[in-house]
Amino acid sequence: MPVGILENLAESGAQLSLLSMIHLELGEGEKADELLIRAYHENDAGLEWVSEVPTFDVLRKEQRFISILEGMNLPAAWK
Repeated sequence: MPVGILENLAESGAQLSLLSMIHLELGEGEKADELLIRAYHENDAGLEWVSEVPTFDVLRKEQRFISILEGMNLPAAWK
């Protein structure tokens, strides 16, 4: 996905959690992590489903991701 499209999505107010997922799919883990943390701090409504989306499986063992799940009081089974 060309960078211009991602910038347009960000500027149009796309959910940070969605942008994080796109960056993960592009192999840009650091940017995805950064956006996910921002999404958490900004109470992004899209975070409700991050525990279920397979795209986020690569983050499941990372402490920052676990902390986000715990902060949202999601069941331990999703970790």
